[in-house]
Amino acid sequence: MTAQVLNRTWDELRTLDAQSFIRRLLNHTYHLLAGGVFIDDHGSLILPVPVLRFNATSRAWQSSFWCHPMTFDIEYKSKQDERWFGHERIPGDFPPPKHDVFPEIQYAPAVAVTLAVLLLSCLAFNARRYYVMYRYRHLYIDAWHTAKFISPPDTEKSIQPTVSTDMKVVFGETQATAKMFYSVSQSPSAFLHNVSRNTKFWLTMLSVHDAKHANLTILYGMTLRRALGECYFLSEYCERGSLNRLIHSNELLTDVQFRLAFIRDLTEGLNFLHKSAVSYHGDLTIQNCLVDSHFTVKISQAGFSQITYALAKTTTSPSINYQQAEDVRNYGLILRDLLTDATVDDTTKSACSLDEISAKLEVAVTACQQGNEWLRPKATALLQLIKEFTSRNDGIVERLMDKVSRHAAALQDVVEKRTKALTEETQKVDNLLREMLPEYVIKKLRNQELIEAELFDSATVLFSDIPIFGRLVRDYTPLVLVEFLNAVYSAFDETLARFDAYKVETINDSYLVTSGIPIRNGKMHASEICSVALALRRVGRLVKISSVPDICVKLRIGINTGPVAAGVVGTRMPRYCL
Repeated sequence: MTAQVLNRTWDELRTLDAQSFIRRLLNHTYHLLAGGVFIDDHGSLILPVPVLRFNATSRAWQSSFWCHPMTFDIEYKSKQDERWFGHERIPGDFPPPKHDVFPEIQYAPAVAVTLAVLLLSCLAFNARRYYVMYRYRHLYIDAWHTAKFISPPDTEKSIQPTVSTDMKVVFGETQATAKMFYSVSQSPSAFLHNVSRNTKFWLTMLSVHDAKHANLTILYGMTLRRALGECYFLSEYCERGSLNRLIHSNELLTDVQFRLAFIRDLTEGLNFLHKSAVSYHGDLTIQNCLVDSHFTVKISQAGFSQITYALAKTTTSPSINYQQAEDVRNYGLILRDLLTDATVDDTTKSACSLDEISAKLEVAVTACQQGNEWLRPKATALLQLIKEFTSRNDGIVERLMDKVSRHAAALQDVVEKRTKALTEETQKVDNLLREMLPEYVIKKLRNQELIEAELFDSATVLFSDIPIFGRLVRDYTPLVLVEFLNAVYSAFDETLARFDAYKVETINDSYLVTSGIPIRNGKMHASEICSVALALRRVGRLVKISSVPDICVKLRIGINTGPVAAGVVGTRMPRYCL
């Protein structure tokens, strides 16, 4: 190092004192045999730092490269040392810039998970409300400018005055019964706005709407008559009205079999209602039991009381067990009404007499009228009791329907067989007609249309006969001749089916064929007829019959091309002639 300083200061060495000479030693890099070294301002000697790497093969530490602390330069001992644990070079002095600019990036997964959890929580919180808002749209029917309200007949009003507010409604192709349940004291728009925010009201409406059973009327929805400020429930319309009106207006329905069928329908509907989400009826009477066109009893206005409670936002309501017990008590009253004037039809076979049926059902009626609601039977137990002495096939209506269905099934089998036979016969007739007349002529004859003669500008006609037929007539009997002609013409017909040609007729030994008639084929008729002629000559030589084994059929054929007029001649056994 001293030598390198002397070389740098040789020209001014004489003027330098010791202190100046020493300052010339500082802040300078010296290249020695061991490598470059640096002396800083304080006289500290700074040497390159060797980086060692353990060699697993030789199990020894090896120098990989040198690092200069001042310049941060890297000196590799060889090109092979530049690789660093599978990478092309050693890591950089500083992390990538993005880690410096966005140090919070390491927290992104946690932030994303947190936001996702919050979003899912919000969606779960509002999912039920959005579901209700989506489902309730079809429950509010606002189409009364096209609907027609029809008041019930006076006779029905006089028999059951309790349903005088019920009206028949027709909107589109749907018939419904409208039951007023609320009178609006505020403006219709404000009422609809408040109702749309009442989630409990729409959930109750949905549960009633989704409770579908053969013995329950369907709730279509609700509507608001804006002019009168009246809200109506719209439910399934039953043509025969209430059960009370029906049994008092038709003497035929006093038969016990009819009454048992009604009782079973009523019991099954009540059992389903108590097991459904609606849970109870709340106002079960015989006037609320309707009969449809098939004489099926259906419980109407089920769940209307729950919907009214929800609309009024009533916080307290009777318990479900109490309401179900009240339904059972009302069921007993209906049962007593149905059995009061029941009779037995002598023509109807019954498993039990009227006295036996009355005795069994009287036990059920008494149990339903128990003062303690906990002692009243459940709807399931009542259904099991009814099933003990009645079934779906015991009622007169069911028996009649079963008989009608069996008769209809038998008739259907007969009709199918007759139809199949008629189709087969029609097909035979069609095939026979196609051999005699063209297809379009057959269609016109069926439609009783006029068949006019038609002129064909260009067609080709083939005339053929058997020259030796005269000798055959002289030498053989008529039966042999018929057998001979049948064999020849059958072979000709099979051959003709391969060509675009139409056989017009056969007279004795004459065979008349045409092409281009009745279906035009352009200019192909001449070539088709020529092909037919060659084919007929070949087939004729091959025809042999046992009665005349020595005869070889050699046809005499004539062909003519030109305009042709064709049409149907005659009304009885009509013929297509040229």
